[in-house]
Amino acid sequence: MGINMKTLLFYALGAAVMLLASADPALAGQAGECAQGTLGGAICNTIYNTELAPGIITGFAYMAGLVAGFLGILKLRQHVESPSQVEIWDPIKRFVMGGAFFALPHVASAVKNTIDGGQGTIVAGSSGFNGSSSGVGLDAMIVNLMNNIDAPAIWIIGWFGWVAGLIFVFIGISRLMQTEQQGPRGPTGIGTITTFLIAGCLFSLNSIVAFLNGTVFGTDQIATNGTLQYTDGLGGASAHIHAVISAIIMFSIIIGWVSIVRGLFIVRGVSEGNSQATMMAGITHLIGGILAVNLGSVIMAVQTTLGITQYGITFQGAP
Repeated sequence: MGINMKTLLFYALGAAVMLLASADPALAGQAGECAQGTLGGAICNTIYNTELAPGIITGFAYMAGLVAGFLGILKLRQHVESPSQVEIWDPIKRFVMGGAFFALPHVASAVKNTIDGGQGTIVAGSSGFNGSSSGVGLDAMIVNLMNNIDAPAIWIIGWFGWVAGLIFVFIGISRLMQTEQQGPRGPTGIGTITTFLIAGCLFSLNSIVAFLNGTVFGTDQIATNGTLQYTDGLGGASAHIHAVISAIIMFSIIIGWVSIVRGLFIVRGVSEGNSQATMMAGITHLIGGILAVNLGSVIMAVQTTLGITQYGITFQGAP
């Protein structure tokens, strides 16, 4: 029974979208944060209107799989006719590559499970945000801005991670055709292996943030709820100050996520032999990123070290 290219593309789109929806619940949507006519709404619209990007990548993988299978058959025929000139590994590599392209969503799922252990998405908890701000003052504008873009910004970073991860898996599979002379970019080179591992990390960004937070701070909580310890003379302004502190923490979390993603790309660049990338830069981005994500715990650690906790800011959830 024949299957035309349109049917293959349809199956590819469906498989990729099903993988995306089932593997990472954190990407299921933040409809309440996507108010139309706002920056948050614009970010959400960008995601909604590119939601089939993983399916398109998988569709290309299906077509690449057909080509690889066809070339594998030709190579197998050539091997039968001239075994001394065409090794048996030539058609086998093409058949394996074609099969992996056809199973791209399953390969992506396997790569993700390699990083998070098949436990599903692990999300670090937070202690919430403190304070409130109203009116038309600068503090209210800052708070409104961060409340509007906080969730959509994290969402689009995760969405970018999914698309980039699929592209990395595609690249890794395509390298099965390379030779050992390619060095790090060969089929078993460190660059190819790291490409798959970084793809798994990009698929599991929430889990990576939780892992890094546990490694640095020894807790599964992100300290976000800050309270001033010295409020004499502030009167009713303390709630506004607490709201601005929360807005700064939100902004720091977004910057931290971006830094972690950047660090993963730098680590891959190092494994690829990129002379402009260094492992130290990659590790710095990863560590700096998690420090920015859990800025409240960093502030608490500095205050405790200096012995000024009675005058500073106390963050709930800090170790």
